[in-house]
Amino acid sequence: MTTVSRQQHGFTLIELITTTVLISVISGILAPIINMAISSYADTEARVLLTSQGRLVIERIARELRHAVPNSISVINDGTTAEGIEFITSRTGGRYIAATDDFGTAFAVPSRRFEKSKNKTNLYLIAPGLNYQTNELLVIANASPNNLISGTTMVPVTAIANTQITPDGTVNGKIISFAAHQFPNDSPGKHIQIADYTHEIGMLNGSLRWHRANGATDYDMAQDWSATDPLLATGIDNIDFTYVAGTPQSSGTMRIELQLSKGKETIELYHEIQIRNTP
Repeated sequence: MTTVSRQQHGFTLIELITTTVLISVISGILAPIINMAISSYADTEARVLLTSQGRLVIERIARELRHAVPNSISVINDGTTAEGIEFITSRTGGRYIAATDDFGTAFAVPSRRFEKSKNKTNLYLIAPGLNYQTNELLVIANASPNNLISGTTMVPVTAIANTQITPDGTVNGKIISFAAHQFPNDSPGKHIQIADYTHEIGMLNGSLRWHRANGATDYDMAQDWSATDPLLATGIDNIDFTYVAGTPQSSGTMRIELQLSKGKETIELYHEIQIRNTP
């Protein structure tokens, strides 16, 4: 009778214990490294998202501020949590015809030529394509927010019509109409602005809200934004506006300091915006 010998294959108990111990040691070493890498990735992603959000907020504000009526910007701060800005935007503009200008027969009526501190109900304008929309305002030589609030440098527009049409059909200019008004100052460049909206951008309960109203409605150097206004950004820890108005010969400067957070991540952004200040 032939006997067949069989080899037994497998792991001993000691080998299994040794392997388990080694795997535990390696896992203990690698786990913190892996966790750190995952955490670092999450933190980096949060910082990128916060930075992108902050830059979009600043760019949106900067874009609107560049359309602000000269000297209409004011900073609103009630000393607690309300920090914001207020301004009126200009949809378009043009040039008025002054009493001393000679632009031909299309602009010959003296009562329609600009003179400061004189009652006017119509003015000649060089403003191709200019049209009228409800609630818009004519602004000339505005020097401060107080001028706008008091109404001395602006008046609601009631109509815009063409001036005399030449034989070839060319419209030489516009005639803008409004209730009788005296503008107290000349514009150095004889500029006019057609203002359309009042804007307020302000912080409320960790969010940034954008309030907009027709014409000069709510233009009062006080907080009018609320939770019902469109949301511009969330996660706002703080926003500071500092405005230096400059002079008629130099641009104004708006400084924005914005702090945002998400989870453990917090970023701070600083930006300066140059704003044309010549009325």
